[in-house]
Amino acid sequence: MLGIIGGILDFSKVESGENGYRDIDFNVHDSVIETVKVMAVSARAKNLELVYEIDSDVPEHVNSDPARLRQVLVNLIGNAIKFTPAGEVSVD
Repeated sequence: MLGIIGGILDFSKVESGENGYRDIDFNVHDSVIETVKVMAVSARAKNLELVYEIDSDVPEHVNSDPARLRQVLVNLIGNAIKFTPAGEVSVD
């Protein structure tokens, strides 16, 4: 439901000429870790293990939109959980 509402809000921003993105400095590692923690609840509900690894080449701080990063990660991880029948989902 939240995804649908978010999509509608994004679409209305585009129609009004607002891009809806904000560029701020944030810690990418922390954003990934927090998103994985939230999604682990869904993985546990399906008896899946959710693991992650952040490569040392990934910069810790970036200037971008942390909400968009979280949105992409939630969508990707959510789909991986949905379509994985057993075992683990890995975020690398």
